[in-house]
Amino acid sequence: MRSFIKRFLPFFLTLPLFAQSPKVVERGSIIEDRAARKLLQAGDARLEVGENEKALEIWESVVERYPRSQIRFEAHLRLADHLLLEIKDFDRARIHYESAAIEANGDDAKRAYAFLNIGTCFYEAGNYGKCFGIMRDVIEQFPTSSEINEAYYYIGLGHFKLGHYSRAIEALEKVGTALSSKDSLIEKVEAGKRFYVKIDDQDFAILEPGSQIKVRCLTTGGDEETVVCDPVGRNARIVMGRIPTQLNQASPNNGTLEVRGGDRITVTYIDAQTAQKDTNAKRLKEVIVVGNGVARITDGSYLHNLPAAVLGKQLHLQVTDADHDTTNGADQIQATVQVFRRKTPDEIDAELAKGVANGELEEGP
Repeated sequence: MRSFIKRFLPFFLTLPLFAQSPKVVERGSIIEDRAARKLLQAGDARLEVGENEKALEIWESVVERYPRSQIRFEAHLRLADHLLLEIKDFDRARIHYESAAIEANGDDAKRAYAFLNIGTCFYEAGNYGKCFGIMRDVIEQFPTSSEINEAYYYIGLGHFKLGHYSRAIEALEKVGTALSSKDSLIEKVEAGKRFYVKIDDQDFAILEPGSQIKVRCLTTGGDEETVVCDPVGRNARIVMGRIPTQLNQASPNNGTLEVRGGDRITVTYIDAQTAQKDTNAKRLKEVIVVGNGVARITDGSYLHNLPAAVLGKQLHLQVTDADHDTTNGADQIQATVQVFRRKTPDEIDAELAKGVANGELEEGP
């Protein structure tokens, strides 16, 4: 009996190891992705006409019907955004953000956004300790993401809520530093990203608790928005605010800066009292709107990059560049596709012979 136990004990001990082996994540087919995309867009259309409950039902059906499709992560994000921003149901929103933040999501930008908003849900619920942990994960795991600025922003606000003013100032001073260390890039804002406003004025040190500073942002495209800035601590001389930007037709005073490629944003702040004893002096700052051009060869759903093209099949190209979105209509952009291949030995010999005949090359002995 003892020999039997000794013989089979190693086998039983290995069972947990097989159970712990990572599973291969399945991906949905292109047909599933297309169907999921259409259903997702149907939910978007319902939301645009004010049928919010129906939109939520459709997005939930995307998650249920296409559990292998990458589109399900976009549905999770839409559900989470609506629950967080409109319904203020932070716990339910966090569950959807967590579902979109898993490694199976191949889009790092969406994963960074999901991670960030997990921390946002903890912040809004008053759980600042967990918020700090998530925001630090965003900074460490996605070091090149623009979400880092938002992570520092929430870390600073959390410390401010807790009364840790020195830590709040330390975190908020890092907002904006994640974009680039080059001074030339500070004068630009990327379309679709959040626009941060930071004002340094000694007069802010005497502001009453709860006071806010308002600045106006005006675009050359005709949009005009008010940004509310908050002090970063007690007796602080710095206030900060933010506003999202979006590629769209200008719609003033809706809380979002609608911009187009090449637009300029003028920020206006009224300085109540200057060092020269002037009053109500206008302080202007101009920032140009830019876009990072990205060219991709993708599959038919335009979701996944392809490492190679297949002969006889259609080639799907996608070019994203906000600089060329200059009108309210559908703008066009031209792209050049070049094909490179190795020359055959016969082609090389023909080029050498032509060079010798033209006198460009000398014939060898």
